Amino acid sequence: MQQLNLCENVRSVMTVVHVSENCNYAVELGKQCKFSLVGIAGKDIYDGNETLTLGMVCRSMQFCILLALWCILTLHCTVSSVTFAVWFLSEIF
Repeated sequence: MQQLNLCENVRSVMTVVHVSENCNYAVELGKQCKFSLVGIAGKDIYDGNETLTLGMVCRSMQFCILLALWCILTLHCTVSSVTFAVWFLSEIF
């Protein structure tokens, strides 16, 4: 019985370590993409800091949208796609 509790505790600690490593990796990727991530670490995401997590998610979404629009513009899409991309970029900035 005592050995079962020890295994559960070890499994729980390992889960925390893996989740924390994933959060740190997400922040590292954000910094590599030149996101402005001042004062945020993986522990903030793990701890559930809503403000910092929301900032990270918003920057990630903005990056993905801009990347998609850049692909549309460089792939010689129809005029309506280019018009949409130009309009969207003007609305963001």
